[in-house]
Amino acid sequence: MPASSGSFRGLPDEDARLIARNWHQLTLAMLGLTLLLALINLHAPPLPTLMLAIAASLIVGLTRAAPQLEKRVAWSTQRRLLLLGLFVALPLFLFGAALGLWANIGGTDGARLDWSTAIGALAMLSLVATAIESARLVTMIVVQVSLWLGAAAVSGPTGGLVSMTIGAVVAGFVYVRQAAEDNRRSADAEQDRRMQTRAQEILADYEETGQGWFWETDAQGRIAYLSEPVARLVGRSVDALLGQPLAQLFDLHEQSDDGERTLEFHFSARSPFNDVLVRAATQDGGERWWSIAGRPAFDPFNQFLGFRGSGTDLTEKRRSQEHANRLAHFDSLTGLSNRFRMSQTLEKILGTPQLERRICSVFLLDLDRFKQVNDTLGHPAGDALLRQVSQRLEQVVGKSGRVGRLGGDEFEVIVPGDNPRKKLAQLAKEIINTLSQPYMIEGSRVTIGASVGIALAPEDGVTSEALIRNADLALYAAKDGGRGRYHFYAPDLHSDAEERRQLEDELRDAVAYGGLELYYQPVVHTATEKITGFEALLRWNHPVHGWISPTRFIPIAEDTGLIAVIGEWALRTACQDMAKWPEDVRVAVNVSPLQFASPALPAVVTSALAQSQIAPDRLELEITESLIMEDVNHSIASLQAIRDMGVSIAIDDFGTGFSSLSYLEQLNVDRLKI
Repeated sequence: MPASSGSFRGLPDEDARLIARNWHQLTLAMLGLTLLLALINLHAPPLPTLMLAIAASLIVGLTRAAPQLEKRVAWSTQRRLLLLGLFVALPLFLFGAALGLWANIGGTDGARLDWSTAIGALAMLSLVATAIESARLVTMIVVQVSLWLGAAAVSGPTGGLVSMTIGAVVAGFVYVRQAAEDNRRSADAEQDRRMQTRAQEILADYEETGQGWFWETDAQGRIAYLSEPVARLVGRSVDALLGQPLAQLFDLHEQSDDGERTLEFHFSARSPFNDVLVRAATQDGGERWWSIAGRPAFDPFNQFLGFRGSGTDLTEKRRSQEHANRLAHFDSLTGLSNRFRMSQTLEKILGTPQLERRICSVFLLDLDRFKQVNDTLGHPAGDALLRQVSQRLEQVVGKSGRVGRLGGDEFEVIVPGDNPRKKLAQLAKEIINTLSQPYMIEGSRVTIGASVGIALAPEDGVTSEALIRNADLALYAAKDGGRGRYHFYAPDLHSDAEERRQLEDELRDAVAYGGLELYYQPVVHTATEKITGFEALLRWNHPVHGWISPTRFIPIAEDTGLIAVIGEWALRTACQDMAKWPEDVRVAVNVSPLQFASPALPAVVTSALAQSQIAPDRLELEITESLIMEDVNHSIASLQAIRDMGVSIAIDDFGTGFSSLSYLEQLNVDRLKI
């Protein structure tokens, strides 16, 4: 029934009732007051007075059931006012009439009650009734009006008419006011009910989506309430879990003891807690983590009732944190430790309090010819190669040390403990030999090499920075020694490194300002002893150090990437020089691995021939045997593209590699230089 019809749904509190719970106690006041008046008047009250007083007392005594009747169902305002009239207005009217009759007609002996005494008695009863019905304005009005109207009604015809008129007016006023109050309370109750329903629906949605859940225990720590999704997750029903210890929801033994100790402490101390991380005891054994919070509950008498709390699923957040932590400490491509984690490992070893435990060895590795793989097969192939290198490296090192990737084609190995140099040298040889074995990448056979630099702690450094720097110097020494080698750090490498750095800067200046020269070595026909051509040789006449051997500056040019610029300059210079010579003179120009791997090589050759206006058959490109064998398929395609221009191809240093004569059937070359 809507509130506008005058109904009142669900009385929210004691003040909403029209009749107080202890209204029946007014019976004692009525009977006691009647007895007191009889003693004061020294005569028994007349029979009508006595009958009306007893009737009023009996009616009031029956009001024990009135509050329950008023609360049991959603009474309309009319019915509630009917109860008010029956249990409040009627008995007070009867009692007022009883005292009025006693004051008017007196008893059988003619003794009447003095009106002043009667009025005082009515005032006293009015005060008691008002005290019982305090804070109930409508009821207090009914009390006052009913009591005094009863006395006025028996005073005479005029009094009776006035009483009826006043009673009707008061009844109308009471009805209108109470109806408005009931409508207001009903609207408030309906709004509260809707808000409560909405809150319950929101909480239910919150629980069902798995974002959070709620729990409650009794004073003994047994589950008194639990969200349904959590029960499903642990593979049991809510009914089966009720009365069970809360700890059954958690797998506390599969984690550190911190979570278990924290919960036991708070439950025993009855103290609130937040963000306690626990692992769920899931039915399928899957890993799921919760963050739970709880607080103790007490009744108004400060008696402990149990804990109430909530839980939040942190599984995805924890996985994200673990993933972020892994990215921060591990290389995403190879799964090896990254530079940061390797640095932490080395710092931990060197910072150990025991001096004998600070001994370790640091290997720095650099892959030879790795850039060529990226340039010829693409970066995905390079990534695949790095993964295979990582697997081989871990297999070789095993449990004797930690392997990490520093970036690009640089790797690091940390070997703890005091190991003799002979053992470390053997490990370096195994690493180089293993990494130099051929790889199969996307159907192509790829061969690379490795160079290793080794530094020892504490003799080569007591800090991670010093060890890494010195291992790097040793690595440079290994690469300068011809690659595919290992080298231990030695103090004189600092001066070598400084000399190499200076030489690198001066080589850049020589390339930029024309400090390099081409010298031509004649090629003589052994039978006729005639010069049939020339081989272009790169030379560097240093302004201070004089002639510097190509074996010194070519590796530097390859490491710094200058070799591509130098190679193109040599090719164009040789073509321009040929244009000045007789047309039957041929010139051979060496092509570096970086040039050969570049897809732009045919275009560079075409441009050089076009600028010099020479015949293509006068130019010959020399390529090393090992370079061709690194990627035979690429070599065949590149050589064919160059020969299609009319340029000759020669294989230099044939016989120093590992190729077989069967490959010569696939390679379209013009000359072998043995």
